[in-house]
Amino acid sequence: MTRKKVVAPAITLAVVLFALFFRLHFMATTQWDHPIRADAAQYYSIGWNIVHHGVFSMTHPNDSTPNPDSYRGPGYPLLIALTMLLGGDEYWLRYLLVIQAALGALSVALTMAIAKKWLSFPYAIAAGLLVAVWPHMVTLSGLVLTETFFGFSLLLGIYMLTLACKRQQGSLYAAAGLVFAYSALINPAILLFPILATLLLALSQKRYAVLFLICALSLPMAWTARGMTVDEGRSSSGRLMENVFAGLDPDFDYSWTPAAIASRERVMEGVQRYKQDPEVALQMIIERLVERPTYYLRWYLLSKPVRFWQWPIFGHGDIYVYEVIASPFERQSFYRVVVSLCYGLNPWLMATAFLSVPLILVTANRYRPQHKTVPLLLVALLFCYATGLHLLLVPDPRYATPYRPFEILLALSFIAFVHRQWYSSRQKRVQQAV
Repeated sequence: MTRKKVVAPAITLAVVLFALFFRLHFMATTQWDHPIRADAAQYYSIGWNIVHHGVFSMTHPNDSTPNPDSYRGPGYPLLIALTMLLGGDEYWLRYLLVIQAALGALSVALTMAIAKKWLSFPYAIAAGLLVAVWPHMVTLSGLVLTETFFGFSLLLGIYMLTLACKRQQGSLYAAAGLVFAYSALINPAILLFPILATLLLALSQKRYAVLFLICALSLPMAWTARGMTVDEGRSSSGRLMENVFAGLDPDFDYSWTPAAIASRERVMEGVQRYKQDPEVALQMIIERLVERPTYYLRWYLLSKPVRFWQWPIFGHGDIYVYEVIASPFERQSFYRVVVSLCYGLNPWLMATAFLSVPLILVTANRYRPQHKTVPLLLVALLFCYATGLHLLLVPDPRYATPYRPFEILLALSFIAFVHRQWYSSRQKRVQQAV
């Protein structure tokens, strides 16, 4: 066995283990101020009601008769229910956080595995290290929120799909589709992506593209059918419209400033109108857009993409969704250095990721997609999909967290391309000088 075959897996494993312990140490040394609240409280209630009542409901555990609803998807609450079965009402949170730390570390492994499809080993390791330490991904893994599980499922889905494209096996296409199907149960925002991915696969004449799509839509369609049988007042459609109205308002935030409070009141007014008459609510949106077309054009096409990939999360701000009493990112030197470096890198990663998209499109237009280029195209497509989707929805950087690995992969791809071009031109100059 050659030295390279030993060293490369050892380095890869070291990065994955580092990511795991980096997250576990964060969880062990962080104190949150009431972490089970807002979204987290809803997920907890659903998990508790599944275990104790066999009912999918956000009804508070103190209520004796929970009513079924479909406001949240079942993907993440089922994970919480599993931890409650394993650890009971006392230790379920410990089980959940350890699982999320492991999912975060596995996300690092998947990021490097995907990167190796078109990037050299050093760039793949760089991608893994960035995902391992990126503060948003670390802090969210310590909360009862979907982002860590959702991000892992997206990376697993993309990896399985690239593997299917290479081996051309129907079982792998079906498995990739089912992974994306479960991803949509965690966060329905990803529901339309498999359709776009299928179109890309069709361009490269993949035989099992339709099988992938059928599997990807199977579970979400079944959940949608179930949702039609429950109270519409607490359904996923109402949640979607809440996001649309919030995304319409540049002042929307979760802070307690006068502008943010007024914005939330406008959002709730729009949601109530939607519940009473969806056509009236749609007319409200159109009237606001027509009243100030230039303002909203600038907001949707220029401000929103930047805000989505920017640094401070809505709510408590910076890298935290909820307030913290103590955090290693505030108190420990290594973590403070990490957060400072990532903060400085963030605008550069965003800019280079965006610059890489037209470069990839030009390459795709020149050559028919093959299995070696499909992974990069899928990553670019998912990055564009996430950005485009949140032109409509709330551009909270919290929601960008599951897509951060794909942003990092695109940014490093652009840097690798520039480096290759520079090295190639340098070699030509040296040859001409000789």
